[in-house]
Amino acid sequence: MAQGGGDWRRLETLLRSSLRALSGKWGQQQPGRLPESHDRAGEEKEEKQTTTPSALEALPMDVKLYIMSFLTPKDLSNLGSTNRYWNLTIQDPLLWRYFLIRDLPSCHSIDWKSVPDANIFNKSVFELHHSTSCDYMAAYKKCYSRRKRCPKPSRPYYRPVTSFLQSLITQAEPRFAMFGPGLENLDDSLVHRMMASPHILPLAGRPSRHIHGIGSGVSFRLNGQKFNILTLYTKTSKERLRAKEEDTDPVNNMFSAESGVDGKTHYNLIEHVKNMCRQIDGFIYAADAEAYKRHNRQLEFDWLAAMLDPVLGPTDRPLLVLSCVSCAEIERIPCVYMAHQLQLNLLGPRPWMVQDTEVSTLDGLVDGIQWLLEQNECKNAFALGEEEEEKQTTTPSALEALPMDVKLYIMSFLTPKDLSNLGSTNRYWNLTIQDPLLWRYFLIRDLPSCHSIDWKSVPDANIFNKSIFELHHSASCDYMAAYKKCYSKRKRCPKPSRPYYRPVTSFLQSLISQAEPRFAMFGPGLENLDDSLVHRMMASPHILPLAGRPSTQIHGIGSGVSFRLNGQKFNILTLYTKTSKERLRAKEEDTDPVNNMFSAESGVDGKTHYNLIEHVKNMCRQIDGFIYAADAEADKRHNRQLEFDWLAAMLDPVLGPTDRPLLVLSCVSCAEIERIPCVYMAHQLQLNLLGPQPWMVQDIEVSTLDGLVDGIQWLLEQNECKNAQ
Repeated sequence: MAQGGGDWRRLETLLRSSLRALSGKWGQQQPGRLPESHDRAGEEKEEKQTTTPSALEALPMDVKLYIMSFLTPKDLSNLGSTNRYWNLTIQDPLLWRYFLIRDLPSCHSIDWKSVPDANIFNKSVFELHHSTSCDYMAAYKKCYSRRKRCPKPSRPYYRPVTSFLQSLITQAEPRFAMFGPGLENLDDSLVHRMMASPHILPLAGRPSRHIHGIGSGVSFRLNGQKFNILTLYTKTSKERLRAKEEDTDPVNNMFSAESGVDGKTHYNLIEHVKNMCRQIDGFIYAADAEAYKRHNRQLEFDWLAAMLDPVLGPTDRPLLVLSCVSCAEIERIPCVYMAHQLQLNLLGPRPWMVQDTEVSTLDGLVDGIQWLLEQNECKNAFALGEEEEEKQTTTPSALEALPMDVKLYIMSFLTPKDLSNLGSTNRYWNLTIQDPLLWRYFLIRDLPSCHSIDWKSVPDANIFNKSIFELHHSASCDYMAAYKKCYSKRKRCPKPSRPYYRPVTSFLQSLISQAEPRFAMFGPGLENLDDSLVHRMMASPHILPLAGRPSTQIHGIGSGVSFRLNGQKFNILTLYTKTSKERLRAKEEDTDPVNNMFSAESGVDGKTHYNLIEHVKNMCRQIDGFIYAADAEADKRHNRQLEFDWLAAMLDPVLGPTDRPLLVLSCVSCAEIERIPCVYMAHQLQLNLLGPQPWMVQDIEVSTLDGLVDGIQWLLEQNECKNAQ
């Protein structure tokens, strides 16, 4: 604990020094003010908000830096996203250098892309805040970003399998040379552990081919892939034991030392090891990482440079460095320090990775071998040139040679995802799968099973009426694009480009009451179904919890009912063209009751026009969105033109903004009743003719309220985006 307290006192001293350098850079400024900048793109409203600092921003800089040193880097990034002031403050280089020094020793692997420069840790506090200083924040993110797998080549290197005989072709196993002091100087043998642990790295036997002067090595299997490891030693176990007893230096069986003109010793491989290096696909260097020993890292670097000589093979062969200790109880050298000690960045442009390995349990070995196999696969994939690929494409496969109508018939049984995968194999299939007749078939087949559709993804109704000649015409609709637009995952409403929130600086802000969004719900789905949607909503608090009645009312309508969804309260005002008693009386007397919402007027053109009555107009001016309950039962006759006229009257731009969202609930009483698909409902109601406002059609089953929550969630999101923008 005393040691830990001393570390924190030293950190606090450094943070105070950082404050002085930071203050000298920014000058005498008020707390919470941003440094002067030539970028004047901020709005006046934002500048006024930044002039009054919050309680946290008003703290002295050294206190703020000390507090931030207890946060995780992820929390710091979240803090920096609140406003511009904190975005600059969290980039203090001393803070991120502290994170690097603290966290790097606990990293278990590092590669040639993410290793930080060793010189960045030797800068003074003054140099940290200099304009030419290294970006410690970027260095930290580069080290701790999730290691990505090797990317696939941009040009595919595989072809469809057209014959069973192709699967019988033997593939060459990748061969790797393993050497280094970690094989010879540790108390436990890494090779013996690998041979005796088939549950970790299963043996796959010995290959039939041998490399002259070395032997065949041992084959292993990992994730179904076989590979061969050739083990090289500078001296045998008997020679090492005899040299230890006699205190002599045995002959090196791999390297020959020569004195150069400059007086330095240069190492070269002996002849049969050179022959081996010309035939292998990668290297595994077992480094001794036990911290209590003395190591000659310069000698190890010379050995690595000799093995990786570009004269002996391609420079893109990967190098895996296993940073080995015998067991977990022995203190190890961190992998990032091992990378700098071995000077791996000086070995050329090849990919390399350092992986911590514990010999007694082989912990970390599988991760390293997996990386090596992936890098070798990428190397082979990118090595396939365009000339070889063009030769393969000149001879069509058995599937490509089939007549076009047969191919289209076969492809009609595939899923669209499988078709996209087929199109990624080569250019021929990429063009073939774009046949418009095929994708029109998919649209007609799959659209009725779609449970929701919105104003962005609904296809044009006219595209289904084209002839086969028009389908292949140059001006034809893109059915493939229309299908992907319909079935792409619906994205949430995007956040506004300029943030509309500020850090909460006082507890009193949380007590400010927020206005509940209000939505008007109407339509034949509320009046003509055997089950009541409103009664189901009121009687199902486990699906849509009630939140009481709001205190404010709309004249002539009432206050409606408040519900709660995901912590957000909203109010629904229910409107009916006639009451339940009026509907019952009209049914018994076979008369048409008075409409309580719309008044009909004959126009000059002889058509009937509908207008809202006065108190409904007043309501429309005060609400935030609309919910239209449509009757979607297929066994009934519906007057969709009348419903369109009602919707047009409700959404009249004179009564309010044109960006208020419209949610259409396509309702059936229960699952046993055949429904009209939502995409057909959108076309029947002519929703695209109602104006620019966003809309969505959502399938609803009244008896279970299935689909209702998804629709309400979309409506709340659209309303939030409307207010934010």
